[in-house]
Amino acid sequence: MADSPLQINALIVDAADPERLAVFWSELLGRPVVGRVGPYVWLQRQNGLGLGFQRSGEPKSDKTSFLMA
Repeated sequence: MADSPLQINALIVDAADPERLAVFWSELLGRPVVGRVGPYVWLQRQNGLGLGFQRSGEPKSDKTSFLMA
């Protein structure tokens, strides 16, 4: 069986205030906020990579979330 390359489809960042963090990164990266669904705020997809921010209930220093295709 041939190895298939791993592709990262989206990066999701936990945040106490996802809206505020999304606005900051939107301005910094020049990627507008394009979606708000439940606890998520999404920036415009660019070069195939989605960037989202998820409301989290408590601070976490050891968790990184990736959605893989």
